[in-house]
Amino acid sequence: MGLSGFVYCRCWKDAGLEGPIGFDEDGWLDLLTPNDPVARRWFAAGCVHENFRVAWADLGSLGGQRAIRQTCEAIGWSLLPTLRDVLPTTNDGWIPAADVPAVLSELEVFESQVSTVAETVLLDEATGHAICGCIGSHGSVFGWTGKLHAGIDPDGFFVLDTGTDPPAVVFRAKRFVQRALGGDVVEFTGENGTVRLPLFLVGSVLPVTPERLAVVTRPQSAQRWGHWLGSLRMLCAASLAAGNPVKWG
Repeated sequence: MGLSGFVYCRCWKDAGLEGPIGFDEDGWLDLLTPNDPVARRWFAAGCVHENFRVAWADLGSLGGQRAIRQTCEAIGWSLLPTLRDVLPTTNDGWIPAADVPAVLSELEVFESQVSTVAETVLLDEATGHAICGCIGSHGSVFGWTGKLHAGIDPDGFFVLDTGTDPPAVVFRAKRFVQRALGGDVVEFTGENGTVRLPLFLVGSVLPVTPERLAVVTRPQSAQRWGHWLGSLRMLCAASLAAGNPVKWG
């Protein structure tokens, strides 16, 4: 699911309609006194901004937001207390206008400290293309077939049989080769041996399905979060100018 952020304009304030028009309990701009004829007419057709929004930005997926929170956790929430409270976990909520200066300050901390946080990525060795990743000590399951779940963590690529209690590791490797055998069976060969499993070829959505893959742990780059940082800073600047919150949507 995708996430966007936006900031409402201040046209309704400049028209002297603060009160009849304002934010409801969920942070949406609304006509608060429907029987007020002036406010009703203005709310229907008085603003030049589409949906009363002066700024809007695509902030990526909610999965990406989880990765941002994991990065913040690794940096230390004590350094980012405002971001801990306002970063979205769903596609609703907002940054109160009063918190925007603190958010901008903490984004500077995030950008300066992000290289101290490791990311683990699964790479196609032939192209260097990153197929999936996880942050810090967190792991990530990226696909499954029946009871077999495939993922990565800092210890490498793994396949779990979730039909056992606890789930059993049936394959693990830092570097491995995969080969389709037919009949929806894939052979994985790594440093700990070879298995044949009714699973999928990893990276099969790429133009060329990888044969050799490796799990690498490396420092994060601030460039990875460049779009998110730029978009959020733009929204915060619009919030300061309008005096309105940054709303998630």
